[in-house]
Amino acid sequence: MRLIYPAIQVAEMSRKSAEERFFSYVQVDPDTECWEWTGHITRRGYGQFYAEGTHIHAHRWSYLRWVGDVPAGLVLDHFRCDNPKCANPKHVRPVTQRENILRGNSAAV
Repeated sequence: MRLIYPAIQVAEMSRKSAEERFFSYVQVDPDTECWEWTGHITRRGYGQFYAEGTHIHAHRWSYLRWVGDVPAGLVLDHFRCDNPKCANPKHVRPVTQRENILRGNSAAV
């Protein structure tokens, strides 16, 4: 017996643009300007988004989409808010793994 539901879900996903799907999982906090991720959250507390056939952290997808590539050898640090659920590209910046760890973030993404 085949399940039809996953095929329907994939078909519905393809009707919306990636940006529309992304923002359907975002709730903006007016005080902090954090883009709180309301979709899937990883065990480490990061938002997870499915795009282009793969799962990616929501803040990383957002940064790649609206800012650009993360330079080789660097990771994204939530320097402005320290909120792993935040997907606002203005709240993250590329840093070295060492700097990210020294700032207190043990999980580099």
